[in-house]
Amino acid sequence: MADDSQTLHSIKNKLNEIENKLIKLETKIESWKEEIIRHFGVIADETRHDAIGANHDTIEMVKDRQQIHNIRIKKLEDHVDLLPIFYHF
Repeated sequence: MADDSQTLHSIKNKLNEIENKLIKLETKIESWKEEIIRHFGVIADETRHDAIGANHDTIEMVKDRQQIHNIRIKKLEDHVDLLPIFYHF
């Protein structure tokens, strides 16, 4: 009987140790989760900012090309003595 009581007490102690370790592990996991969510938010903001910048750069490049084309068209029109044609897009 005393042996069974000691075994039961030992099992309870082990279970308490395991429970405490699980609680610590759960706390660490929760902390990692919050850190991952925070990093994801930072990366999402950086990606959005980069996309806005890339879009702005693309728009400026298209505007520059359009100005170059307009200059070339104007030179051709002047060269062949044509009246300028106004395009409506």
